[in-house]
Amino acid sequence: MEITPKMIKMHIGNKFRIARNRLELTQEQVAERAGRSAKQLSAIESGRKFTTPETILELSKAMEITPGQLLDEIDPDAHRPKYTYFIIQAEDTPELHTLIDECIKNIEKLQGT
Repeated sequence: MEITPKMIKMHIGNKFRIARNRLELTQEQVAERAGRSAKQLSAIESGRKFTTPETILELSKAMEITPGQLLDEIDPDAHRPKYTYFIIQAEDTPELHTLIDECIKNIEKLQGT
């Protein structure tokens, strides 16, 4: 598969998110360190937006990585996150637990575990 601009944005965003999580920082904390907005960092991490070299440099410094680390190992087949998370807000009932258990069993079947 050919590497596309969207894959590069997703890759860089994922690298920023990994670095931020490694430091156990929030988007707000990194944005403040870099003199940027948390909204801007969120858009970069999600791959929705790309940014300027200056912003990449400032965010890299704030997360203690080099800009070069953002581009290493771009794998065109790995542009999607490995895991998907979802959160539900519902009344805690036995029926909800049954439904969650069924979902988990179905996911395990799909994954072959």
